[in-house]
Amino acid sequence: MPQPATARAANALPAPWASVLLVLNSSCKDVRMIGERNWARRRYPRVAVDTALRAHIYCSETSEITIRGRCRQFGEGGLGASLADQLLPGEVVTLEITPALKVYGVARYMRGYFHGFEFIMLRDRQREALRAFYNSHAPRRPQA
Repeated sequence: MPQPATARAANALPAPWASVLLVLNSSCKDVRMIGERNWARRRYPRVAVDTALRAHIYCSETSEITIRGRCRQFGEGGLGASLADQLLPGEVVTLEITPALKVYGVARYMRGYFHGFEFIMLRDRQREALRAFYNSHAPRRPQA
């Protein structure tokens, strides 16, 4: 009996990524495309930012590709970025938002060189750092 495409793809990946692909494919049903028309459907609000970003793609245990870009939108659950190269939806990368803030992200949207990423496999301290980064860029509301 032939293997499902997900199992074939997972078997082709290096060991650390095989289980990630299975988890991502099982959770994709609930993910909506990131776009201007879908702002109201987001789980987390986003703020406009303009900061440098690096996306690291691990090709093997010893090989890595780094793509430079600019983070344009940021929320606690994901970000929008313009990158110097294109990624396909579903690709998993390490996003270096600041030198001290690195998280895993999966490309959920791609139009030209603009990508929408969802943060995945976050630890509590990473969530706190993302929340602090978001709060530092969120517009301040006037106090009454």
